Amino acid sequence: MHFVSLKDTAGSQLAAYAKFYSEKFPAAFQVEQEDEASGSEEQEVQWTSPEHKKAFSTFEDQIKKTVKDASPTSFLKTLLKFKPQICELPVSTKQAECTVQRFMLYMLPVLNLCEYEESKTMLVQFVNLLVDCDKFSVPSKVNSLLHMYNACARGLKAIAFEKLVSLCANQDCFEILSTRARDVVRESAKWELSDYERKELYQKVARSLDQQKDIGAFKVLHSFLYLHESASESEIANVEVEARRCVILAIKTSNVINFEELLDLKTIKTLVSLNS
Repeated sequence: MHFVSLKDTAGSQLAAYAKFYSEKFPAAFQVEQEDEASGSEEQEVQWTSPEHKKAFSTFEDQIKKTVKDASPTSFLKTLLKFKPQICELPVSTKQAECTVQRFMLYMLPVLNLCEYEESKTMLVQFVNLLVDCDKFSVPSKVNSLLHMYNACARGLKAIAFEKLVSLCANQDCFEILSTRARDVVRESAKWELSDYERKELYQKVARSLDQQKDIGAFKVLHSFLYLHESASESEIANVEVEARRCVILAIKTSNVINFEELLDLKTIKTLVSLNS
């Protein structure tokens, strides 16, 4: 394991995490050899395939350059060049020390060294890579995303949560997250999200709930529309679809009692005026 102190400089922290990737990522595709008698010449590294040997031929040099430049964003972009190899990583430490779960977990502290908006952009790319990779089982993906969710904060936490909800909705295992998805407003209250981040989170979670015909879809969608009370006309126009859907869900949902509260929303008033 590679331990990093919070007292270390950003450059030394990056170097420490880069050491893990430099040593353990290629090693996942190398054949483990038995130790020879002491004093024997160093054995040539044996790769699992010529393709892997070629893919990693300049990997260490590329990583060293990003560390020398003290650029965490360049470091993460370098890792993303190896998407096919990331998708081949094992899920068990019995096969290699660098599992896909560890690969993703060690990437998270590097994100914290990036500019905030850059870190969100990079996380989305890594999460999409994980979710879209057919070689990983759904339980492995869920496990990795849960680790990310627990380790992240602010907008990064929202991204991990939304992707986790979406994955479960699309893979017929939504029941494991349905309660927390319905309760996303309370769940995310202390995440220190910006207004835009909160809107995006509510909107995406509401879509997943609606996709599952879940009773919680109305509540989350109503909360999403409520965030637009001080929005401009153009912003209101952009959520017309959600406003229409919220009205339909209100009619369908048996536990909606106060329709006046719904009709008092700015987005709903605008929808009514457009159709009057």
